[in-house]
Formats: sequence, structure tokens, C-alpha cells
Amino acid sequence: DQPFSKLDINGAARYSHYSSSGGIWSWKVGATDRIFDNLLLRFSRSRDIRSASLTEMYTTVATTFSTVTERGQPYPVTRYAGGNPKLRPEIGSTLTLGAVLTPTAIPGLNLSVDYYKIEIKDAIVSLTAQDIVNSCGLGNGAACAQITRDGIVPTIVRSTYINLAQFKTHGLDMEASYTLPMSRISSLPGSLRFRALATYVPKVEFSNGVAVFQRAGDVGDDTTFGTPKWRGNASISYSNSDFSIDARVRYVGGGVYDHTRDIANNKINSRTYFDLGGQATIGGLTWFASVNNLFDRKPPLTTYGSIFYDSIGRYINVGAKVHF
Repeated sequence: DQPFSKLDINGAARYSHYSSSGGIWSWKVGATDRIFDNLLLRFSRSRDIRSASLTEMYTTVATTFSTVTERGQPYPVTRYAGGNPKLRPEIGSTLTLGAVLTPTAIPGLNLSVDYYKIEIKDAIVSLTAQDIVNSCGLGNGAACAQITRDGIVPTIVRSTYINLAQFKTHGLDMEASYTLPMSRISSLPGSLRFRALATYVPKVEFSNGVAVFQRAGDVGDDTTFGTPKWRGNASISYSNSDFSIDARVRYVGGGVYDHTRDIANNKINSRTYFDLGGQATIGGLTWFASVNNLFDRKPPLTTYGSIFYDSIGRYINVGAKVHF
């Protein structure tokens, strides 16, 4: 076999029209090339759109209470959030480059790596109260108009959904898996499966038209676009026709709550979680059980509850399915 021995090229385009914002085009082109039977290269480039959801456009006003920091001083504020019927579609540009290796010398082994780069214009988001205060401090008049003050003290922050100026990110997705039939090493039925996945995100930034905020490594629960730089999990499982059991390790990288804020306890350490699970079919019933966060690892301090770290603690699930 030679390079380009199996080259596939594809493309698509779509025109959409929205009553609130008019017509818009989206498209995608891609290609895959299998080289020497065990190496697959893949590429895609696209212009993507996402119209605002009904929630983002028409949700009723919600009231929350939080604290913002301005000029080094904390202030309690009331935050009003809600929909915005004037939202425009988000426009994204996506590039992906990847490779998949399945070496013939090691049957059952699969290795893959993918690079992605995403840029979004007019990204739709509801900013946190702190981000609006920060933007105002940097001279954004639209942000300042969202703040009601008692003298110089902020008391109310309005944070409806809006179209941001720009959002950019890039990173790597990596995966390795290996399936081992038990017949190769013993007389037991079934197979063992090993799998590991990791994601590295060195850049997540957005611009509000005045300033650019870098959020890779900011992991606070009320930090807009905050993202750990590293996340991953690894698992090992055994399964046959009637029984399976698996163990998993989940890793979430640490960082700071928000690098733009001078606050106490700003550092957040990484977390590693262990999970166990299994199921068995007995007498027409499939019994299953799982334990997430086996060692009851505590979450970092949060205001609302983190989307990255386990906020519940140890969680046990037991049940059965009936087959008719």
C-alpha cells in the first residue's frame, strides 16, 4: 500500500433563515486518508452556526445574590439575568487534524490524537456579575450601563444573554485503548478492556470588545468560560456474556479560582476520583451497582457548585432491569 491508498473527501453546505435575524450559510469539508492499512489521517474545516435557544431569547428574569470585587473591595449585589430576543446566531470556525494508529503487530490496540482549533464570533453567553464589573472597570460603556450604583457602590447587576465579540480555544484530545481476549492468557471467557483518555486545553480566551480574558486554568464556578488545562480518565473492565465489572480513575486539573481577582484561597488543587461498577444477569434480571467517588473526595470551595469537580461526594447506585 502507498499513501493516499484510500482517500475519502466529503463536503456539505446549508442555508438557514431565522425570523429574528435573517439568512445565514454554514458549510463543512473533510478528508480521511488510510495509509499502510494501520494509520488513518483525518482533517475537517467548517463554518458553523448556532442560533439562540428559546431559553436564551425569552427566559423570564431570574434573581440571584452574590458578591463582586471592585477596586479591591467586596460588595454584595443583586443579579438579574434573563433572555434577549435580539440575539444573533453564533458564527464558528472549526479546524481539526487527527490521526488514528491501529498497529497490526498488537491486535486490539488503538491510539488516537486530535488537534482542534475553534473561533466563535458573536458567542452567546450570560456573563457573571463579576465579569460585568471587570468589563466596566476596563472602560466598556455597555457593561457599565448594566450596573446600578448607590453612589460608587454597585448594588444591582443586569446580565441578560448577549453576543460577545469573540471566543477562541485550541487543544488536544488523546485516547488509547486495548482489548485483550481472555483466551490469549487463560481459559476464562470474555475479555479485558483498558482505556485512557486525556484532554489538554492551553488556551481559552474571550473578548468583550474592550479586553481579552484568558480562562485556561481558571476553574472557579462563577468564572465565565473557566476551564481546567488538563482532564482525563483511565479505566479497566472485564466482561463476558453474563457479567461485567469495571474500575475507573478520573482526574481534573487544578488552577486558580479566577486569576483576574485578588481574593483569598484563590488556588484550587487538582482532584482525582475513583469509581467502581458492575452488573450481572441472573434469572432474567440484570443487576447493576456502581460507586462514584469511592473515597468521598471533597470538592473545592464554590459559590454555586462546580461543573468540573464532584460536588455530591460518594454516590452509590443499585438497581435491576427486568427482561421480558
